[in-house]
Amino acid sequence: MKGKRVGINRVGSNPHYFAVQALRRSGIDPTEVNFIQSGGAPETLAALLAGGLDAASLNPPADAQALARGLHYVIYGPDLRLPYAATVFFTRRSLVAKRQPVVGQFLKAMAEAGKIIHSDKEFVYKVMGKYLRLSDRKVLDAAYNGEVKVLETKLQMNDDGFQSILDEVSRVDPRAKKIKAQDLVDRRFLDEMEKSGFFDKLWGKG
Repeated sequence: MKGKRVGINRVGSNPHYFAVQALRRSGIDPTEVNFIQSGGAPETLAALLAGGLDAASLNPPADAQALARGLHYVIYGPDLRLPYAATVFFTRRSLVAKRQPVVGQFLKAMAEAGKIIHSDKEFVYKVMGKYLRLSDRKVLDAAYNGEVKVLETKLQMNDDGFQSILDEVSRVDPRAKKIKAQDLVDRRFLDEMEKSGFFDKLWGKG
């Protein structure tokens, strides 16, 4: 892969992070690869299919679309089991302090959305098909099956996922070394949802 053109959405994105970690685990210095920023997964896939890239780091469903076009995995991301917080919500402590009920309701809505993703595949496919403009069932299956396996049922947060990001940032900004993963996470709302029985009721365990 040295000197090859590897497509990513943008520097700092999930595909970029995965590509960097995958290269390091393969004994390749990421600085020896030419990362090409496309702006988005559809653009990355288009560039790959057109021959403008030698490889690409793709999220679902773009990876499934690439497979359907005859391409293959060089590295299958889930096999690496990289600790990583792929999708998180950030806000200011001052906003949380002023609008605690709103933040609590927002997280409940996210938990309910997660329940729908886990329990109503056909509805999820309708939404994915509409917004991603997809109708290929095999592509939808691949995208759904890859994501649902790693979607936390109770919005759990793993400190290792945040620490891995801090470790990566510290390579370019030494200040990150002074930050602990625990300092970035406010679990009070999730703890309250657990104690109140919200999750048990949502998942039919109460």
